[in-house]
Amino acid sequence: MEISETKKYNYHIHINSNSLQNANEYVLNARLNGINVIGFIDYAPTSEIEFPNNSKNVYSNILEYISLINGLKRDNPDMTILCGLEAIYDETRESYLGELREKVDYMILGIHDENNLENNPNYSIEYAKKVCQGIESGIFDLVVHPDEFLKFRSNMDTEDKRNEFDNNSKKAIELITSTALTFNIPLELNTENIKNTIEFWKIASLKRNRVLLGKNIKSSKEFSELSNTELDDLIHNLHLNFVQKEYNPILDRLQNQRLSYTYRNRQSKTITIYTSLSKRLLTKIFETIPKTDDKETIIYYINSYLDNAVNIDGEKANNIDQHLLERIETISNTNLSINEKSKELTRIKSEITRTNEVLQRRISLINLIKDGVKYAFGVGTNNEQDVIEIVTSLIEIKTTKNDSNKKILIDKITEIEERLKTNGGKEDVAKLARHNPAFNNDTPNSNTNLFIWSNNGFINLMTLAIIVSFILGFGIGLAYMILKIN
Repeated sequence: MEISETKKYNYHIHINSNSLQNANEYVLNARLNGINVIGFIDYAPTSEIEFPNNSKNVYSNILEYISLINGLKRDNPDMTILCGLEAIYDETRESYLGELREKVDYMILGIHDENNLENNPNYSIEYAKKVCQGIESGIFDLVVHPDEFLKFRSNMDTEDKRNEFDNNSKKAIELITSTALTFNIPLELNTENIKNTIEFWKIASLKRNRVLLGKNIKSSKEFSELSNTELDDLIHNLHLNFVQKEYNPILDRLQNQRLSYTYRNRQSKTITIYTSLSKRLLTKIFETIPKTDDKETIIYYINSYLDNAVNIDGEKANNIDQHLLERIETISNTNLSINEKSKELTRIKSEITRTNEVLQRRISLINLIKDGVKYAFGVGTNNEQDVIEIVTSLIEIKTTKNDSNKKILIDKITEIEERLKTNGGKEDVAKLARHNPAFNNDTPNSNTNLFIWSNNGFINLMTLAIIVSFILGFGIGLAYMILKIN
C-alpha cells in the first residue's frame, strides 16, 4: 500500500479533560489535512481505590470524555471518529482495565516507564515482557511505540553495558514482534521515533507484522506535520506490511477470534482490583513477619503491618492535600478571571473529595482484611496459603459482579472449612459461617461503594482519627481558599 494511503487515519490523538473544549479543532484540522478516520485517546483513569495521579485521568472524568467524543461522532457524520483509552498493562488491574475496555471503542497499549532506565542494560527485556503481557491479556487492540526502549541505549555508561543492552534489545524485538504476530495485533510505527529505532522495524518487516502508521498527536496543529518526504522514503524502503486504509479497530477485533476469545476467557477468571491489592499486601506481609506457629503472634504481626499500611495511606492523602493547597495559592495569585478561577477551584474541590473517598475505601479494605484474617484463624487454618486463600476469596465474593464466580468461591470456602474441621479445627464451623463476611446479607456484594465503610458498619478509632485529621487538613485549605479568592 502507498505511504499516502496510511495517512488517512490516526488512532493516537491525545485529548484530556484540560483540552476538551478544543476537540472540534482536532476534527477540523484532521479534515483539512485529508484524514477522515481519527481515534481520540485519553490515558486510562485511576480506579476508585487508587489515589489520583497528576499524570493520569481520574475515573470520574471518563463519562465526560466519552460523552464529548460521542457528540463529535454525531456532529461529523462524514468522519469516522472513535473513542479510545491508552493504558499500561498491570496484572493487579486486569479486571478494572476490562471494565474500561467495555466503555470505549478501542484500547491501545503504551508502556511509559520512567523507572530503571539509568544504566540498566536489562531494560529492553523488562519493557518487552510488559508489552507481551499486555498483548496476551486480550484487552488491547494495538500497541503504540513498541520500539521506544531502543532510545534508552544512550543511558548506558560503558561499552560493555551498551553491548549487553544491544544483545537484550535483539531478544526484546523478537519477543514483541512474535507475540504481536501470534495475536495478529497491529504495531504502531510512530514517525517521531523511526530514525532511532529502524532495527525494530526491519525485523517487523521480515516477520510481516501488521503495522499502522501513526503519530502521537497532542495538538490540533500537528496534523499538518504528518507529511515528511525524507521519512516517507525511509519507511517505503522498509517494505512494511501496513494495515489497509479501511482499518478500524472495532471491526478488526470482531474478525480476530484469538484476541476476542482470549479477552473473554481472561476476564471471566480475573479477580477484582480490591482482591488483587489484598493478595499482594498479605503476600508481602507473610514474606516479612517472623516464622512462628503461634496464631496470636501471627495475627498481631499482620494487624501491625495493616495498621502501618493505613498510616502510609493517610500520609499519602495528606501529601496530595498539601499539593492541592499549593495549587490554590497559585490560582489565587494569577490573572485568571473570576469564572476561570471558579472552574479550577471546583476541579480542585472534586479532587479533594475523591482523595478522601479513596482513603476511606482503602481503610475499609484493610478492615475487611483484618476481619478475614481473624475468621481464617478462627476456622482452624494453620498455614499462609489457607489464610491468603480464605481472605482473598471473602473479598472477591464481596466485590465481584460475577455471580457464578461468587457461588464457586462460597463453595470453595465451605470446602476449606470442612477440611479444617475434619483435620481438627477447634471452633464450630456452622457457627462461624454465620459470622462469615461472605454471608452478610446486610451488605449487597455487588456495590463496591459500600467500601467507604467497614464490613461491620463502623471504622475503628485509629482509622477514624486518620480520616478526621485528613478532613481537617483539606477543610482548613478550603477555608483558606475562600479567603484568598474573596
